[in-house]
Amino acid sequence: MGLDRIFAIVWPKWVEKGMRSKETMAYVMAAGDGLLEERIQLVQELREAGIKVSLCLCLKIPGTDLCA
Repeated sequence: MGLDRIFAIVWPKWVEKGMRSKETMAYVMAAGDGLLEERIQLVQELREAGIKVSLCLCLKIPGTDLCA
């Protein structure tokens, strides 16, 4: 399920309950392998712009579906 569909479902409920945040927040993660340095750079830029950011630091372990 895409994020746009998830937000289409939950957003009206959040607004109705007054849960809508007026702050911009972001969660940065890679859709594929790698790009850790690029993710870290993006997080730095967003934080410098005053945006709250969380970062997924998962690295694939060869031969598993787990994150380190």
